[in-house]
Amino acid sequence: MSFGTPDTSAIVIVNGMAFGGWTHFQVTQTFDQATGDATLRMSPQPGQPLPIMLGDKVQIICAGQPVVTGHVHRVWGQHELESHSIQAQIRDKTQDMIDSTIGPKHNIDPPCSLADVCRKTLKIMGLSGINVIERAKTAPFTLGEKVSGAIDERGHEHLERWAAKRNVVLTTDGKGNLVIDQNDGRRLPGAMIHFGLPDDPLNNCIKSQFGIDDFQRHNAHAVAGQ
Repeated sequence: MSFGTPDTSAIVIVNGMAFGGWTHFQVTQTFDQATGDATLRMSPQPGQPLPIMLGDKVQIICAGQPVVTGHVHRVWGQHELESHSIQAQIRDKTQDMIDSTIGPKHNIDPPCSLADVCRKTLKIMGLSGINVIERAKTAPFTLGEKVSGAIDERGHEHLERWAAKRNVVLTTDGKGNLVIDQNDGRRLPGAMIHFGLPDDPLNNCIKSQFGIDDFQRHNAHAVAGQ
């Protein structure tokens, strides 16, 4: 079996510029969540004790693919004699529809597709910058399925309710888009690889642990009875 050298590149872009002060990041994406989340750890830069600020635009690219595109929503740090670490939490652009309500007079007359409902709802909320990608084709809403919502209903809650009527989920693609998708049963091949040398470029397993025991395994167990 032969393996090609994998692309292990990682780039952090802050406000349109490549940022070189980061030391570690962790990205979380799940199929049934409409927003990705990332934690970025960095060190203070010369002349910039706080290199990232709330509201900064951030994109994280792994192996040439964006995995998070959004804004900084939290910054915190810890300063000790031997450690000066700063961390930032980044959430996808789609989080705006999760945190915001749809507002008044939200009514969409059928016939309309789920993608139409998403785009019109985002426009009403002032979030037209979030694009809608339709990977799963769904039947349009017809007469008797008038789309409406309460003034205090949050955007994602509202859209997820209508997506459930067509058996699809709302997810994201790492580029800040809202994606209509469906589990089609596909499985991707994968493996945990460690060839013994810590600097082998083919390793995709940095750390692992396991355990096995035979506790609570009894040859006989007596109980009282009548």
